[in-house]
Amino acid sequence: MGEWKVGLFGCFGNMGLCLASFCVPIIVLGKAAEEVDENGALWAIGAAIQPLTPAYLRFRIREKAGIEGTCIKDCLTMCCCFCCATYQLAAETSSFDKYLDMPAKQQIERMVD
Repeated sequence: MGEWKVGLFGCFGNMGLCLASFCVPIIVLGKAAEEVDENGALWAIGAAIQPLTPAYLRFRIREKAGIEGTCIKDCLTMCCCFCCATYQLAAETSSFDKYLDMPAKQQIERMVD
């Protein structure tokens, strides 16, 4: 069986994703759900309403990636370390990477009369 790409407390490797996981975790969870072919909006709403919904998403991602674990461990992780676990899910699915890329440098063209 596999391992998570990032450890539970390894959330400082990507500060943009770390801040997103802390400030807007519902959106990060929705994007992670979309990466495993689920409806991200429904997962985000479910996570906002029912705190254990993200534990089931963690279970789904863990099963799809072949990572060892149990449902109880998923529930405890999501309840006790929500922001870190959200970061871990997003890092595992690479769902938020495209939103954190630096924009391409643009050239400013001067208009001379």
